[in-house]
Amino acid sequence: MAAKVELLQNQLMLANDRCNALHKKATSAAGNDAEHYADSLRRRCEELEKQLSDATAAKVFKKSEKSDKASTPPTSDEVTS
Repeated sequence: MAAKVELLQNQLMLANDRCNALHKKATSAAGNDAEHYADSLRRRCEELEKQLSDATAAKVFKKSEKSDKASTPPTSDEVTS
């Protein structure tokens, strides 16, 4: 068990190093324009949120289609999940 924990910690450390390297590369490419970098991160976050929202909506829509075929209205759980 301790060996597995150590292995996972090493993998996490390597992943963090890669993340830091990418962050440094992105900040150096943007130069001193921190606002430009922040805007690019904001746009990426918005894009990911949109994709997540679309996936969730598609999932709910599929559930409601199944309910419509069974001639029963969707339950509150189906609508909210």
